[in-house]
Amino acid sequence: MKFIATALKNDIAIWASMPSTETRYLGDSSVQVPSSKRQWVNIPSGKNVEVGLVVGIHPSALSNLMPTSINGVKMILLDSYSAKTLPQDFHGVLRLDVSDE
Repeated sequence: MKFIATALKNDIAIWASMPSTETRYLGDSSVQVPSSKRQWVNIPSGKNVEVGLVVGIHPSALSNLMPTSINGVKMILLDSYSAKTLPQDFHGVLRLDVSDE
């Protein structure tokens, strides 16, 4: 499932899955296969980006909240969400909606 993430007030960074490819080796040949990779995604204010699963928001956007560390990455975790509960705003800085694709 893909989501549309929109920065509501200021530029923000979110920890999200982004589509990528990886190389798989089959004997003497290799093929590129679809994959996903979690990374920081920067979103300018008022703009939106298509992403996979969004896990959290960079702590600099919400300095009044205590970040959680997951595998050494500090972030403000999002409340649980599903396609049925979207569109939904998180902490007044991020809106998530389901992508049409």
